[in-house]
Amino acid sequence: MPFSDESDDGVGFTPPLPADDRLWRHPSEMAAARPGSEESSSVPPGPSPASGRPRGRSMSFASAALVAGIALTLGTLAVVGTLMGNSGPSDRFAVDPNAPTGESALTELPAGATDGIVRISVSHGTTDTVAGIMVLANGHIITSADALAGAERVLVTTSDGSVFTAVIVGVDSVTDIGVLDIEGNAHPTIPVANTADLTESGTTLVVEHNGADQAMAVTAGNINNIAAPLELPDGTTMHGMISSTLTRIPQSGASVLCSSTGSVAGLVTNRNRSDRTVYATPITYALHIAREIIAAGTARHAWIGV
Repeated sequence: MPFSDESDDGVGFTPPLPADDRLWRHPSEMAAARPGSEESSSVPPGPSPASGRPRGRSMSFASAALVAGIALTLGTLAVVGTLMGNSGPSDRFAVDPNAPTGESALTELPAGATDGIVRISVSHGTTDTVAGIMVLANGHIITSADALAGAERVLVTTSDGSVFTAVIVGVDSVTDIGVLDIEGNAHPTIPVANTADLTESGTTLVVEHNGADQAMAVTAGNINNIAAPLELPDGTTMHGMISSTLTRIPQSGASVLCSSTGSVAGLVTNRNRSDRTVYATPITYALHIAREIIAAGTARHAWIGV
């Protein structure tokens, strides 16, 4: 039914109820004093006492609070970092004090970092001692192929002092990688470093077994090149080698290159070594060659010719 407008006809203006009797306010009424105070309702609006205070003191307090908060946060992080940095023990290995450089400082490696590095005694008329890397818990070890040349007997001493007679699985003369096998299925293996994370001028450690004693020597050095070519006397070149300059000349024919955290970064070759600069086959490539030798007794190499 349509609405009628007759009810609106003739209706004049009706003033609103007093402000205290209404639930709404016109914007012009909002500046008045709080309801219930008749005296203040007649006072014209003006700035509140707080609005007249200077802001400089408040900003100073805020700045001081911000600086204090940052200092507290940095202090907390420093304490946490110190605790995390000292969370694990370290084994200390003495550097030979009779080394040509005359250094007798100690080099530190994390506990257990060298458990997978073994001592290899190779007999061929005389006995040579070199280092090897336990790459599989079932007893497969990689070392220098040159060190195994003409071997009549090979003995492996593991980190717990156990001695095993090793079988030569195969050697690759191109890369100077040889693979041995010993009995057992629960040997500790090495932690593998990510060679992509190595940087030039980074710290390296070379671990070697030297002579007839059981001592393990650790020599510090710095990386020169993470993809160095090693020119050999026969005119061939070993590519992609990690070159490092050490604080002393290694005495062993085969040693292990480690990162500063103790992870194995490569296997050091004794080929064309000059002074204190050594060259190592990156561990990732050495493991690739080892897998091929274990699977087929030899490694395959791609050659490009014309």
